[in-house]
Amino acid sequence: MQDKRIEIVKKLGVFMSLWPAAKITEAQLIMYAELLLEVKLDIIDAAMIKLSKTSTFVPSVAEILKAAEEISNVRNNTSVPTAEEAYFEAMHEARMRSPHDTWKFSHPYVQRAVEIIGKYELCYSPEMASSTNRKDFFRIYDSVVARAREDKVNQDVIRLINSGIVSRLSLPEVKELAEE
Repeated sequence: MQDKRIEIVKKLGVFMSLWPAAKITEAQLIMYAELLLEVKLDIIDAAMIKLSKTSTFVPSVAEILKAAEEISNVRNNTSVPTAEEAYFEAMHEARMRSPHDTWKFSHPYVQRAVEIIGKYELCYSPEMASSTNRKDFFRIYDSVVARAREDKVNQDVIRLINSGIVSRLSLPEVKELAEE
């Protein structure tokens, strides 16, 4: 793992030079590396290339992680459907099936939104096609997606804490770098 940390620090050092006004210290690069340790190196490269094309300011760890997740999802064909895509998928299933049938979903978030609204409501409520109920579906779906993302971040934080990140960031050499 130490080799990966060093590799991440080196990569980030090169990429951060793309923002000449940035004054990134070695201690900051070490912090970035610790927080990006779970990300594959090639995905970090891709995320930094993407951000260098889209961001005028030095990216935060959160921005790098978001770009890395988006790139991984595209690579693995696991992108989260938009609210519009989820709504059309749910309404297609409602037209094709009864509430008692097994419905097919492209993503668990679509399934969860349908569970919250209810298959019966989607199949038999004429109002579901109205713009008001469409907005309700969007709101519910967006809530499901936001909750899942928040849960993932919280799980990552707990995993980092359990991995001993706090003690690693308290090492004398990191403190020494931070004081420079």
